[in-house]
Amino acid sequence: GGKLMLAFRNNDADLREFWFAQAPGGATFGQHVAASTTEGIVPICPMEGPRLALIGGNQHAMVWSSRGSSKGKVMMALSNDGGGSWSGGTPIGGFSGDEPTIAMGPSGTIYVTGVTGSNKAKLMASTDGGKTWSAPAALTAMDGSLGTPQLAAAGDVAALSAVSQGATVWLRRME
Repeated sequence: GGKLMLAFRNNDADLREFWFAQAPGGATFGQHVAASTTEGIVPICPMEGPRLALIGGNQHAMVWSSRGSSKGKVMMALSNDGGGSWSGGTPIGGFSGDEPTIAMGPSGTIYVTGVTGSNKAKLMASTDGGKTWSAPAALTAMDGSLGTPQLAAAGDVAALSAVSQGATVWLRRME
């Protein structure tokens, strides 16, 4: 709809939360809305994310890797009003990992990836808008584990890209 949307992490005296802002129709960024309530005081960096995805109509999801009270958990906040308010953030199943990405496939499946250690990645999926999640599945290729995956979606296409331990670039169309 011509809106520019931005998700970012703040750092106000080591209080690190995730925020959302938008610029409708190319205007300047207006209202900034807190998206997370889970991080609190984090005296060190880094803290990763966030990533945004449109998951239907006026619904958006934001993911990040927590460094606050749920250290290492992949977290997700939801907005059902185009980013005007957010759910605050909850862990996604039992998924722990860094550098999470998110995208929605053409059939409505939400995909989330994360790096789980030693440059190995996993993928989780939800077919019910993020209420329940599949078990984390290892992302592998013929020449080894995939690391640092990236998810993206546009139109009716969702794709996953990553680099294998054998240094091969992989691209997978989701669904």
